[in-house]
Amino acid sequence: MPDLAAQMDQAAVPDASPGVTARMSVPWAATETAPLPRTGHAATVPLPPTARTDEVKRTGRLAFLPTPLMVPAIVLGMIVLPVALLAVLVINPIALYLEGRAAGPTVEVGASAPAQLKIAPGATSAWYVQTGRSVSGLWATPGLELTLDHDIDGAGRQFAVTGARPQSWGETITIVERRGQGRANQQMVLPAIFDAPRSLPPGGTVLDGHITGQVTAPRLSETSQFNTTTERVDVPVQLVVVSTSSLWLDRFVNAVGMYFDEERWLLVTIGALLTWCILAGATAIVFRVGQR
Repeated sequence: MPDLAAQMDQAAVPDASPGVTARMSVPWAATETAPLPRTGHAATVPLPPTARTDEVKRTGRLAFLPTPLMVPAIVLGMIVLPVALLAVLVINPIALYLEGRAAGPTVEVGASAPAQLKIAPGATSAWYVQTGRSVSGLWATPGLELTLDHDIDGAGRQFAVTGARPQSWGETITIVERRGQGRANQQMVLPAIFDAPRSLPPGGTVLDGHITGQVTAPRLSETSQFNTTTERVDVPVQLVVVSTSSLWLDRFVNAVGMYFDEERWLLVTIGALLTWCILAGATAIVFRVGQR
């Protein structure tokens, strides 16, 4: 194969005419590329996207474009569930005890069937006896007693469940009544507490008895005046012996019912929402500061 120098020597051959030179094209000159234009900037080539970049883009799209299933999940998981948990911390028997009340079922006078009340050995049970209506729910009593049909070993059959309460009104009663609430004629509810002895029969035993006593209350007449009257109360009940854990569960259920009956659920929900907002805001601030 002839070398490069020999090819270049044969590139120019003298012609027969003087002063004329015939030139031949070099074979490799056809493959030569034109030089790049000078723009003053270095030529750059974008790098291929990495897996982390794709992951960030996918995460960003999901964050700004939530799917239909993510929207209810966020609402339930970040709003409804925290508020419900905070409300449960407020709606419980301990919160009622701090307010000076106890969680328990309501027994109505004149009910068609005896009310079943749960008791546990050595535990305190709370009930509420509804004895009609009175002006502003006022009432007075020398005390209510629970009388069982059969004796309990070492405890007898009579137990005081409501202490004496003197009359707190005179010839006139001042009423501040809000529209639509009817405070002039409210339900009269007497709290009753029963300290069960430890010598109760086995679990599942039913003890029949009566809650009896006298109740004095100002009751409205047909002329929109009130008359102070005294009536005797006799409420048949059935005491069901249960375990302490079952009694506490019954207290919690009654605590929820008391909050809903007295419209305390609205205050509980507002308080839970405010607490959740404070906790969520504080957590967001701490998380933001930690990222810096």
